[in-house]
Amino acid sequence: MTEAVHTTLQTDHRTAAGEHNQWLEDIGRWRVAHRKALAMLATMQSRILERETAILELDTILEEHANHIRAHETHIQQHELEITEHEQRGEHAEHDRLLITHEDFETVHAQSREAHDTFRVRHEAMIGEISRLLEEFAKLPGRPPYPLEM
Repeated sequence: MTEAVHTTLQTDHRTAAGEHNQWLEDIGRWRVAHRKALAMLATMQSRILERETAILELDTILEEHANHIRAHETHIQQHELEITEHEQRGEHAEHDRLLITHEDFETVHAQSREAHDTFRVRHEAMIGEISRLLEEFAKLPGRPPYPLEM
């Protein structure tokens, strides 16, 4: 081999060595980014578990609310029977009691409406937040052929 060829080979080696150094630096940065990504995923997991707990708690409260509504509906049916019986007997003495019972009904119904509106707002906020998280998650790339730099 001639000296010119040797020089070319050595130049190629130095170039390759420089690229290797750069690649190793890249890999080091990427690995640090991966550790950060793992930490962020752990944080996301924690937040997801918090949301899961909140959803389960809200679901329990919603079941209680549904039971309250069912009981309220039973109360309405009972009140309807009392009104019918009152009309059939024609006793005016019960009229005041029926009006008081109806006022109680209106109070409870207004409270139920307010509670229902509160649950609707909480539900919409929670589902909206989860939908946004899912949209962001869907934007994440799949398994890339090479590590992504962050």
